[in-house]
Amino acid sequence: MKIGIISEFKIDTVNYGNNLQAYALNKYLRDRFPGSVVETLYFKDRKDSYMREVTSYLALLRLYIGRAYWKIRGKKSSAPGLDRALIGGRLEAFHSFQKANIVLPAQGMTWERLLGSDYTTFIVGSDVVWTQSKANINKIKFLDFENMKKAAKIAYAASFGQNMIPRENRNAIRKALRSFKAISVRETSSVALLRSIGVENAVRTADPTLLLSAQEWSLLERAPRSIEIGGPFIFAYVLGISREQRALIERIGKDKGLPVVYVPYASGEKGNNEAIYGDIAVSDCSPEEWLWLINNAELVLTDSFHGVALSTVYEKKFVVLKRNYVRDINIRLTDYLASIGQIDKLIDPTEDIKLDAMQWDYTAIGAKLDEFRAFSKSFLDDALSG
Repeated sequence: MKIGIISEFKIDTVNYGNNLQAYALNKYLRDRFPGSVVETLYFKDRKDSYMREVTSYLALLRLYIGRAYWKIRGKKSSAPGLDRALIGGRLEAFHSFQKANIVLPAQGMTWERLLGSDYTTFIVGSDVVWTQSKANINKIKFLDFENMKKAAKIAYAASFGQNMIPRENRNAIRKALRSFKAISVRETSSVALLRSIGVENAVRTADPTLLLSAQEWSLLERAPRSIEIGGPFIFAYVLGISREQRALIERIGKDKGLPVVYVPYASGEKGNNEAIYGDIAVSDCSPEEWLWLINNAELVLTDSFHGVALSTVYEKKFVVLKRNYVRDINIRLTDYLASIGQIDKLIDPTEDIKLDAMQWDYTAIGAKLDEFRAFSKSFLDDALSG
């Protein structure tokens, strides 16, 4: 069996969740099927990773008109992109992690290489692989292509990232998913979304980071090289830091009498990220160091799905800072928190919180995670062994 995994993984990124979910699924499948070749595919150029199927030419025209309007108004219609000047040696640390821990193909993928590849199975997921606009869908992410050997197609913990499917895309998605051998999604809401367009066989499975145990993750850990932390600390990993989030983080640190360790410009973009809001910056933080910071923190403050997921794997006290200006991220967070009975940990940074009144019952949380993990592994076994 030769498995090609297609996710949001990119080699030129400083997104910890992106890289660690790719590592986790890659490692789990290699360990579970030792005689198989398992490779996480990557695309060097964005144009290579997006082969578009237009679902409505009228909607596409409206989209172009909208972009032109905002360009004339002098407003950007997309994220600013990776700013290499901000992140120092962090990107190099990510490249070292990828080279040492994730099995990749010999070269980056293109549409032509994908069509001519010899994979017997494609897995799409995890992460927000099925994000879309009203005008089109990404044929690669919906595995809407014919492989020479008619490879089996599986979705594992795929996410839409939002609680809707544009009307224009429903027929194209339903048609693409008919050829899948098995379909699983990461959020409960995505199961309902697919059922609403006639796809009845989707189930919910765990993000790949939850497939590995704390002991397995700890084997990757490494204490930060660039700084020394001499005692207990709070770790803040915030992707879209706002004034309100920053103020709350500083207040919690002061109330607890603990230094706040943080990753400045966590997304690698200028955007809303603020460079200074804590006490100890780890600018060139590697994925291995990021894991160490979570596992050794007294408290984790985050607005990241994978920050929450790894906090629960490590059985840490954590608080999730709601992003009031990014609606879709909260869907992923609320879904996961509700599934482990921790929805009270999602807080609005503008409101007063009672941190001392919060409880993290890891006997109950662990039982839920164990059951969820077992179901997810069984899904993969059945999909790949049948």
